[in-house]
Amino acid sequence: MHYCPNSSYRWHRKEVHSARAMAEEETSCLFCQISKDPASTHTDLLYSDESVVAFQDIKPAAFRHYLVIPVQHIPTTRDLRRRSEDYQLVSHMLSVGQNLLFKDAPSSKTEFGFHQPPFNSVNHLHLHCLALPFIPRWKFTKYWASGSDGRFVVANKLLKRIKPDEIQAETGSVSQDLSEPSNLKRIKKFPARLFHWNRRSAA
Repeated sequence: MHYCPNSSYRWHRKEVHSARAMAEEETSCLFCQISKDPASTHTDLLYSDESVVAFQDIKPAAFRHYLVIPVQHIPTTRDLRRRSEDYQLVSHMLSVGQNLLFKDAPSSKTEFGFHQPPFNSVNHLHLHCLALPFIPRWKFTKYWASGSDGRFVVANKLLKRIKPDEIQAETGSVSQDLSEPSNLKRIKKFPARLFHWNRRSAA
């Protein structure tokens, strides 16, 4: 194996470029502004602590539709790794969302999950917390969990994906069934004409 004297220099330049790109993205990120100075964006926070904030989605798709975001700028689910700090952050985001919906919509069925690139609307990690029903009904298509690499990943499946080896099987705050997302079960019962209508609308 030959040592390339310029390889470490190129790697350093790549890291510097990535850091600069991240700083520029953070400066222009709407969710970073909300997390650091919500008044400047006229956003009412439902919850805040040193690591996450929560607020209502500006275009709600359900009876209750909240977003939980990290204060730290993390662009998407693809930037999460199998490490304790990422696992604990997503667990905390889920716990905050569950507590908010339990308080505001205790009798509603709930969904929790993340849009994955390229389907995420904002490049700042955000957990969708939904108390059903979807309003209007066809909105469920945007939150259809269709596998780990699909449009939408359920929070518990993401936690399972990033869970580090040192974390024990009992996660405590995770309570949803991992076998099959409830919205996927519900889709099987929807009439085919709904999908024909959606295709006509998209056209």
